Amino acid sequence: MAGGIPTLAYFTDFYLQKVRGISFLPTRIATIAAVVILLSSRPRNTTWYLQHLLLFVLSYAFHETVTAALYPFADGFFLDKISLLILLVTLSLFISKLSPRDRLVRSVAFFAGHFVVLSISEPLGEYMRNINENNWQWAQHLTWITVVILLFLFVFFLRRFSPPDSRSVSGHTQFVLLLCVVCSMIVLSQVLFQLLAGTPRPDLIALNYKQYNQAISLFLFIIELLTYYLYYSVITVSLQNQELLSVRQKEAMEEEKYQANRVNYEDLRMLRHELKNHDFYVRSLVDAGKYDELTAYLDSRHTATLDRLQSFDCGNYMVDVVINHAVNEARQLGIEVRPQIIVPHTLPYEDSDICSLLSNLLDNAMEAARQSGAAHPSVEISILPRNDYLFIRVTNDLDLSVPVQERLTLRTTKQQQYHLHGFGTKVIKRIAEKYHGSVKFDIVDDRFVVDVMLDLPHATEESVS
Repeated sequence: MAGGIPTLAYFTDFYLQKVRGISFLPTRIATIAAVVILLSSRPRNTTWYLQHLLLFVLSYAFHETVTAALYPFADGFFLDKISLLILLVTLSLFISKLSPRDRLVRSVAFFAGHFVVLSISEPLGEYMRNINENNWQWAQHLTWITVVILLFLFVFFLRRFSPPDSRSVSGHTQFVLLLCVVCSMIVLSQVLFQLLAGTPRPDLIALNYKQYNQAISLFLFIIELLTYYLYYSVITVSLQNQELLSVRQKEAMEEEKYQANRVNYEDLRMLRHELKNHDFYVRSLVDAGKYDELTAYLDSRHTATLDRLQSFDCGNYMVDVVINHAVNEARQLGIEVRPQIIVPHTLPYEDSDICSLLSNLLDNAMEAARQSGAAHPSVEISILPRNDYLFIRVTNDLDLSVPVQERLTLRTTKQQQYHLHGFGTKVIKRIAEKYHGSVKFDIVDDRFVVDVMLDLPHATEESVS
C-alpha cells in the first residue's frame, strides 16, 4: 500500500500505479453500470437514459469514495465485496423505485453471482497465456472481457425473469428464502476459498486451486440461475392461475348481472304496458270525484319507479338491457350517459358476451368519469355496423392531472375486491379476440376513448335507432 494519506493511497495504487493491471478499470465500470441497470425500472424515454447516466456517475463516485475509505482496513477480494455490498444496499434503499421484494431478490442474486463470475473468468487469461505466451499477449484482456460479458448477461437474466407483482400469491416467501440460502452458500464457499488460498499450504485444498475453484463456482452459478428461474416460474404460474380464476369469477358475476338486468328489463316492459291501466284508474277517480283516494294513490307511487319509464330502446334486446341498466346506475352517480346506437335486431354473438363486453366498457368508463372531477361527467357510447364489422366506441371524462402515460396503463382506482378489478380490460380483449376483432385505447380531445371492433358476418341493414 502506498504511503501518505490513507484515503488517497487507494487512488494512487489503483489508478496511478495500476497495481491490478489493465483489467481493473473496465471491470469496475462494468460492475457499477450493471448494478445501476439491475436496480432500475424499464427504460421509458430519453430523460430516463440521461437520469440513469447521471446516476451511474454518482454511483461510481460513491463506490470509489467508500472503497478508498475502506482501503486501509481491507484489501483485494474483501475490499471489493464490501464496497459492492454497500453500493447495492444504498441504491436499493434510497434510489431504486422497484418493489421491496424485487430490490431484495435482485441484489442478493447479483451479489452472490458477482463472486462466481469473477472466479469463472479469472483463470481464462492464464490458460490462454500458458498455451503460447509469446503469441497470445492479447490473452491478458480475455479475463476482463469475459467478466464484462458475463455480468451484463447475468443482469439481463435477472431483469428478464423478474417475477411480476406477487403480493397476492401465497408461498412466494419460501422461494425468496430458498434463493437467499443458495446465494449464501455461494458467498460462504467463495469466502472459504479465499481464506484457504492464503494459507501457507494451498496444496492441501486441491492440486490445482484455481481449476478446482472455477469448477465449483461454475456449478454454484448454474444452481443459482436454476433456483432464480424456478422462483420466477412458480410465481408466474401461480399468478396466471389466479388471474384465470379471477376472470372466471368476474364472468360469473357478469352472468348474474345479466340475469338480473333481464328480469329488471322485463319488469320495465310490463310497467310500461300497464301504464294505460294506471291512466284509466286515475281518470275513473277524477270522474267519480274521489279526490282523497286519488291523492292517496298518487302518493303511493314512487318517483324512482316512474323514472324507470325513461328507458332506451334500440330494438336489440340484450343491448337495451345493458344500456338501460347503465343509464339508471349512472343517473344515481350524477353521470350522464349519451347513447348513439344503431344495431340489427339480432347479433351473431352470445348474449352473455354482449352483456359482459358492454358492461365492462361502461363500468370502466363510469368509474373514470366519476373520478375525473369534471363538473358534469359524461359517458358516450356509440354502436354502429359498418361493412362486415360492428364498431363500438366508448368515451368518458378523465382526470387531466394524471400524466398521459399513466392514464393509458389502465390501472383501476377501485378499492374493494382488489383481486377482481383490473381484469375488466382482459375480459374486453378476450371477447374481441373471440369474435376476430380488436381493442384500442387512446386519449382524444381530453377524453379517454375505447374502440372495439367485432366481426359482423352477414350484417343486415335492419336496425332501429
